[in-house]
Amino acid sequence: EVDYKVNRTWNANNTITFQQKRVWHYLESESYGSLDDEIVNLNPVAL
Repeated sequence: EVDYKVNRTWNANNTITFQQKRVWHYLESESYGSLDDEIVNLNPVAL
């Protein structure tokens, strides 16, 4: 995971406003699965 702060703006009250961007890089050698694996999850609201 890599964090970036984007759209940084200095405000009149000496604070900074920004948006956070997170990027994940898939490393197949460190994973138990592949990007082609099918993932099935349940919707607990519907149950």
